[in-house]
Amino acid sequence: MPPESSDIFQGYTMEFTPLAPEQRDHFREHGYLIVKNALDDNLRNRVVAVGDRFMETAGPIHNYYANRYIDLTFDDALVELTTNSRTVPLVVQLLSYNIHLMRGHLIYKYPQAASDEPLYPDGDGRSFRNWHRDLNNFTPDHPIRGTVAIRVGYCLTDFPSPDAGVTMLVPGSHRLNEALRFKKGALDPPEFIEPSLKAGDAYLFSTSTYHTPAVNFTRDTTKALLVSYAYRWWAQQHPTPPDEVLETMDPITAQLFCQPREGDDVPLRAWAAEHGLPVEDPPMRVFV
Repeated sequence: MPPESSDIFQGYTMEFTPLAPEQRDHFREHGYLIVKNALDDNLRNRVVAVGDRFMETAGPIHNYYANRYIDLTFDDALVELTTNSRTVPLVVQLLSYNIHLMRGHLIYKYPQAASDEPLYPDGDGRSFRNWHRDLNNFTPDHPIRGTVAIRVGYCLTDFPSPDAGVTMLVPGSHRLNEALRFKKGALDPPEFIEPSLKAGDAYLFSTSTYHTPAVNFTRDTTKALLVSYAYRWWAQQHPTPPDEVLETMDPITAQLFCQPREGDDVPLRAWAAEHGLPVEDPPMRVFV
């Protein structure tokens, strides 16, 4: 069970960060964004302390890799992160005000000796990278062809590239309507990126973008927390906290934690309108 929450979020209002046109174009074209200095040192250090405490009892480590679901009400630092003003407003502008949280993923990559035949992450001793997307929509006539969820990866440590354990991405793969193609015997697809990121940076990517965890050949454990947002009609969601926890949260945070809402009673809708973002549905009928 998560520890008792404080009421520090009652008066909190998420600040607005505008999405630049070039950022929108980059996400539409490539399926990801990099946000520098998304976390200040104070919040990052608090989240690291929470993560270290959580990992102490999170079970055995396989292949130098731990990817654990974490309830984002586990600690106030995690709750605070869910309305981070450097990243979440960008998610709202890329998706919609009508979003909620999915489960958090705490990811630790432990160092292994550099090798041409390393143990690749993902837990089963595989000898290849697990390139995948989190939404497989290749079925003929699948109704979903766009981005329904965005993951925000917060770098809790430095990720000097290459082979430092960062999430590797295939730019533009969120637009694929067929399987990702590899040359025969290849470890990686022809085009991919392995970003070099600093502690406190963040990366946003569509769950339809192909990605995989990199190995960690550094001397240090590299750490990240992934916080995911999806449309509220999307069935995968963060477990809704008890009412006594929701009551300690400001309305936007409570919405993100899947508090039931009726009609247009969506706190992020009012927040979006206040900042000049579109909130009205496009018309279904046009008279010409």
